[in-house]
Amino acid sequence: MNFWAWGGKYIGIRSGDILYSYKGFPIGKFYGDDLYNLNGRYIGEIKHNNRIIVNLAKKSYINHVLANLPYIV
Repeated sequence: MNFWAWGGKYIGIRSGDILYSYKGFPIGKFYGDDLYNLNGRYIGEIKHNNRIIVNLAKKSYINHVLANLPYIV
């Protein structure tokens, strides 16, 4: 599935739980509807099925499960 920023800029495509940029580089991993970077820091969340937005209340979240695991694609 393809994802865009709230303003309409194309972000990338999801394959499994990984979001890849339009150039094919991994951006982050989904944990439910929340997206975290490769260090476990919150990036944003899915809204309206194909938009990634930032919830300012979650901006400082760290997913410690993702942060402590080696990243394998």
